[in-house]
Amino acid sequence: MKTIGYIACFFSVLFFIGSCKKTDGTPDYFAFGRYGNYCITSCGTYYSIKNNELYIDTTAKTIGGPLNFAPTPLSHSNYLLAKPIMDSFPKYFLDHPNQTFGCPNCVDQGGYYIEIIKNGQKTYWFIDTSIASLPVEIRAYVTQLASTINSIK
Repeated sequence: MKTIGYIACFFSVLFFIGSCKKTDGTPDYFAFGRYGNYCITSCGTYYSIKNNELYIDTTAKTIGGPLNFAPTPLSHSNYLLAKPIMDSFPKYFLDHPNQTFGCPNCVDQGGYYIEIIKNGQKTYWFIDTSIASLPVEIRAYVTQLASTINSIK
């Protein structure tokens, strides 16, 4: 009788493990860009990685309000430039959600913005362009972010 109980327990465990939803950690949407103030046109440039493609924001504004991305993706070569930004995203940001690092745009130097939507939940970060004012844990990443933004055409 104990054997039947063990077998039933074994199959119950298999059922529950098999019914768990698996996630790969990839966000539904990963947006990043640079913004500034006191500009006439093109006050910001933002990009979004979604479904293995890169899109550009069509509003060219300073941050505030929803981003609006073009329906047509940029070239695959631009996607390949941007993908490492998403793939190497530091856990430090996830441990400090919805934060401002440094003092972005306090002296009209602009700032970086990152936004992730995962499972319908938006998380964002405002980041100073002055690398020295940032936590050590994210300095290399922000340098990579700046270089990537400048490389996308």
